Amino acid sequence: MTDNLSGKKILIVDDDERIGKMFQNLLQEENMTADYVLNGSDAIERLKCNNEYNLVFMDVIMPGLNGVETLQCIRLFNKTIPVVMITGYSVPDMLQKAHEYGAYSSLNKP
Repeated sequence: MTDNLSGKKILIVDDDERIGKMFQNLLQEENMTADYVLNGSDAIERLKCNNEYNLVFMDVIMPGLNGVETLQCIRLFNKTIPVVMITGYSVPDMLQKAHEYGAYSSLNKP
């Protein structure tokens, strides 16, 4: 990881607890504060209550609000936070929509 992320606060949103916790541990090992939530609704609440996050990693496919719907809601009250979409599926239409809502980038899960 790069030194410019050291000390940053990151939110991870993923319905797969194994992936979310692994991601959280990896970021914490790199001296970042990493919080983890299981769904889009919790992400929205966390971001509304805490404007100290520097970055969000968000799963695309989740039950309830998917990642694109969650991003759309987040953009209603936070237009600038960088959001990186993560997915283990081939969902080009959803990723295109996420980029239209201002997703910073996207990554494929292993």
